[in-house]
Amino acid sequence: MATKPIIAFFLLLLPMVIVTASVQQDNKNFMYKVSEGDFFLKKGMFDNAIEAYDEAINISPNSSVVLQKKGDALYGQGRYDEAAKAYEKAIEFDPRITKPSIWQHIDELLNIVFNITYLTYHTGIWES
Repeated sequence: MATKPIIAFFLLLLPMVIVTASVQQDNKNFMYKVSEGDFFLKKGMFDNAIEAYDEAINISPNSSVVLQKKGDALYGQGRYDEAAKAYEKAIEFDPRITKPSIWQHIDELLNIVFNITYLTYHTGIWES
């Protein structure tokens, strides 16, 4: 008779154990992909870094740190519009971000846009 409550308890506990194991595996995969992206970023292998960061973002879409790192990789490729979007999204998820690279890159991106606009206007390329 005492075995039925014990079996019922374990049957209720089993889904929690499975979910916990799955979450732990996701955390390991997430950390691995972030580390992999960091390695590629440091080596200047921006395509590989972006791919690794995208896989990490698929696991944890609200990670402002990974979005910031992806922005750094995009910036390294000269994909400034996409880098700015990644930085904006990172700040959206964590407005407390104060890492200088984001703000430095955003400032540089604004200067690039301003200079292109200024030059196209003053060289007559600007179309009205």
